[in-house]
Amino acid sequence: MESKISILDRLYSWIYIKKLKKLGAIIEENVVICFGAKLFFNEECLIQKDTVIGRFVLIEANRITIGNNCLFFPRTLIYFKETFSLGTRGKISKDCIFRANKINIGREFWCNEAVRIGEGGWNQKSANIKIGDYQFIGPRAQINVSDSVELMGYGGLGIETMIFTHGAGHGQSATDGFYAEQNKVIIQKNVSILTRAIILPGVIVSQGTTVAANAIVTKSFPKHSLIGGVPARYIGQSNKEISVKEQKNIIVDILKEGLGTEPVIKNNSFCFEKFNENITFQYDLEKIESTDNISQRDIIIFYQGTNKCHKNYSTCIDLKSKTISGRASKASEFLRDKFRRKGIILNYKNYSPFSLNYDYLIINKIEV
Repeated sequence: MESKISILDRLYSWIYIKKLKKLGAIIEENVVICFGAKLFFNEECLIQKDTVIGRFVLIEANRITIGNNCLFFPRTLIYFKETFSLGTRGKISKDCIFRANKINIGREFWCNEAVRIGEGGWNQKSANIKIGDYQFIGPRAQINVSDSVELMGYGGLGIETMIFTHGAGHGQSATDGFYAEQNKVIIQKNVSILTRAIILPGVIVSQGTTVAANAIVTKSFPKHSLIGGVPARYIGQSNKEISVKEQKNIIVDILKEGLGTEPVIKNNSFCFEKFNENITFQYDLEKIESTDNISQRDIIIFYQGTNKCHKNYSTCIDLKSKTISGRASKASEFLRDKFRRKGIILNYKNYSPFSLNYDYLIINKIEV
């Protein structure tokens, strides 16, 4: 069981941050480096505010850049010859091992425990990995980086998935006709790779593709493919055309399930309440009636129309553009999470989400 940030951690952090600053590191306010954690760098080290680096984490790279409000949980080991860069609100769970030449990770990275990046060939110049925004990696996944790997973001790698950039049999010579390959892998946006699926060298997993559990992917397929089997074959399309009525019903069902209550229908809008805040869903914002009586604790959710009522609502959720704007509240963060669980990732625009809290994730057994 992992422990919360202790007095010992804060004392160690105060002493160790002073030491890092003397070496040229730039460390912003409210950063905690817990007991036993170590950072080694040559050219530069920037750690932005509200970041927590857990016990016995080791980060070593020529250049280290860590964005606002990132969390590293205990015993994670990170070695990069050139660059380690992690964007805002990244979370890396315990017992991960990342090794490569360089890595650049976007914001809202969510990496679960015991993930391995690197493995054979990790110390080559070609061993580079780029990860886009809102990428999820499940427990015990493995990414080999003998050649480059790009995960474009807004997608997920399931439990114990594997990505390989090289393959050869030990003692099986390529000159005798045995298989041997080294090639990059690209995973495009909105891709879901399910439990224990394997991606082989040279594959491009196209946008919107779903890879079934236990599949072995040996070649590339068109966008929005559902693929599965050994070797993987095309099964069908991963998504389907839906009508406006179906779309509207799906959104209402998500809200009913997430909020745990039936809506009250007023003026052709679906009205809910959560945490003493009013939540209104109107599919077409242009059809909403007067907003003169809207309070600053009201949330509007819509799919069509322009956000003309922004000044009247505390928070606006535009499901077509997948954006959330306005004031962050307990209800808006609750909704943001419920939509995420249905694959709707809301980019924030003029919106500041609640900070990730290291102790909260431990107390609530999200990190154990």
